[in-house]
Amino acid sequence: MSNITSIISPSEIYQANKVPVKTANEAETGNVSFQNMLSDAIGQADNLQAVSQEGTQALLSGEVDDIAKVMIDGTKAELSLNMVIQIRNKVLDAYNEVMRMSL
Repeated sequence: MSNITSIISPSEIYQANKVPVKTANEAETGNVSFQNMLSDAIGQADNLQAVSQEGTQALLSGEVDDIAKVMIDGTKAELSLNMVIQIRNKVLDAYNEVMRMSL
């Protein structure tokens, strides 16, 4: 049996999974494929969602007192998901437009 002290608290998980934000100077330069860019956007949206859920759990359990930070993380996750959805919609629109073209 393991000790109960070896269990990681939600606030520790929340702090460990914060997603760093790159500035314009830190952004990568060079050729990046659309597939890699889309995969990165989906991965970042997933990470932001996980951070938001862990922050909410930590807030509900009383381990975190900063409600503003939890709300900001939730808003970041929501905006990131909306961005991925809009990218998907634009890709589908472009695909449908190509399919309607006559050769």
